[in-house]
Amino acid sequence: MKEIILAIRFLLEICSLIALGYWGYYLGKGVGMKIFLLIFMPVMMMLLWGMFISPKASIHIPEWLRLILELLLFGIAAFGLYNSGLLLLSGIFLVLVILQRILLTVLGN
Repeated sequence: MKEIILAIRFLLEICSLIALGYWGYYLGKGVGMKIFLLIFMPVMMMLLWGMFISPKASIHIPEWLRLILELLLFGIAAFGLYNSGLLLLSGIFLVLVILQRILLTVLGN
């Protein structure tokens, strides 16, 4: 069961990168800024995730702070979907993020 939840979590991480890229493109004014934000926003999430949240994070922070940062990054991706006009998708994404986090906590991760 835990492996399935971790697979879902990985898919949510990929979806959040896509959501941030889409939001960046949506926010950009002009082709250059659209492309910049399309790349910049997901890369920033990848850097923060890799530095603080991933199992092999380079900077170890307390578990409670890691949880807050994780939810903040997923929340920003959900807000990006919402702000881009994808309200239903934003809600579904947020519900899945919360459910997977609850299940991982219950299963001991």
